Amino acid sequence: MNTSNNSHTKHANGIPADIEQPSMLISQESIHQTSSKTKYGMFVVLWAVLVIPALVVVYFSLFAPTGTVAEMPIKPPTNRPIQGPIIATPEFTTSPTRLNPTQVPSASPTLVPTMSPTEVKSAIQDFLFEDDFEVQAAADNPAVSKAMDWLIDEASAARSLFFPFDQKYLQRFGILIFYYSVFKDRDFELGEVPIPNIGMRTQDECFWRGMKCDENGMLIEIKLINKQLDGVLPSSWNFFPHLKSIDLSKNGLQGNIPEELYDLVGLEQIYLYKNQLQGTISSKIGRLFDLTHFHVSNNKISGTIPPEIASHRQMFRQLRYFNVHRNEMTGSIPSNLNLRQMFYMDLGYNKFDGELPPELGNEYVRLRHLYLDHNNFEGSVPESYINAGNGRIQTLTLNNNNFTGAFPGNHEVYNRMLQLRIENNNFDSMDKSTCQLGIFSGGELVEFKSDCQYAGVESLSCAETASYHNLQSGTAGSANE
Repeated sequence: MNTSNNSHTKHANGIPADIEQPSMLISQESIHQTSSKTKYGMFVVLWAVLVIPALVVVYFSLFAPTGTVAEMPIKPPTNRPIQGPIIATPEFTTSPTRLNPTQVPSASPTLVPTMSPTEVKSAIQDFLFEDDFEVQAAADNPAVSKAMDWLIDEASAARSLFFPFDQKYLQRFGILIFYYSVFKDRDFELGEVPIPNIGMRTQDECFWRGMKCDENGMLIEIKLINKQLDGVLPSSWNFFPHLKSIDLSKNGLQGNIPEELYDLVGLEQIYLYKNQLQGTISSKIGRLFDLTHFHVSNNKISGTIPPEIASHRQMFRQLRYFNVHRNEMTGSIPSNLNLRQMFYMDLGYNKFDGELPPELGNEYVRLRHLYLDHNNFEGSVPESYINAGNGRIQTLTLNNNNFTGAFPGNHEVYNRMLQLRIENNNFDSMDKSTCQLGIFSGGELVEFKSDCQYAGVESLSCAETASYHNLQSGTAGSANE
């Protein structure tokens, strides 16, 4: 029994020692297999180290191009923007592509390679005065010469061309010509900034004073109201093919309205009132079919109303506002203008004469305000005038003319007259219905002035309307007196 117990020795866990021997054999076999895998991995690595470089050498020896491979240059850092027009060398072309829309203006223009002052001057002059380019300017004009010198000084100061040679550069040139034309050489007061000035250099022209551009950087509006402009309007306007509005009112501009201004067929608004302009209104105004507002009052303009402003059968004009008040214009109102969009027309304080065209009251279907006072019109007043605008005319001034006959009545039921002045004429009678337009008689008339020293006035019975009691005294009365 004792011998049997000694032959089966047990571990502390109670399992005989001879039972664990197979697991020990398995561990030794695993160690042997791991050693074999390690040797195989080392063989693969050694093969890769020796064979792959050999294959690379063989490839380049068989397929690589002959000669020495040049080393790629390292591009130096640059502050130049990635996008935008970048011109390496100035190129001059007469292609119409300059007239295409350009990119949106930027206050940080694109730089181009450095040029010497001589090269800059030569390049600018060659571009601006190409013989076969559509936009031209007289080089002997002082304003043109100053504008060119300004551009040369701008580029020479930086020894660079800041802007590409395209339509916008021509536009920049044109604006400078405009500035030097409307501003005379004078001593500026303390604190007053002259235009143009060096502070405008390298700045996009769309940000200059009085200028407004569209999203493509093309000039669409010039607005300099009451800025002491005392020069003349330039003759170079074709630099601005997209111009829609010009407002230079309340200044001291002299000279004529240039013919070239009417070449801008896209113009919609022209405001030149309260200046010292002379000359006439060109017949070329008939080309401006998009024109809606034409205001040149308080100048010294002479001549007649161009009949070319009439509408055509195929196309009605958009003209809504026509004001030539206080000028020196003559002649009569052209017949058959057919300005159906006209809302406000002021021909007062001129030297117009002749009889009134009878169709005006019927054709001007949207007319609300008509001023014909202080002229030399004669004859009778057509009945259509008191019912113009489909009976909705609000202001009609015929005073201080040479009208004769009876002042018409037969006002439309829906008459909206607010102001009626017919004094200082030669009327011999007036319909009673006119007196019944006042606010005290159910109408809307708040101002009415008329002569009372003509035959038959006693029979008009205007005194029945309290607001017009002054009419029979022989003086001019008004509804708001």
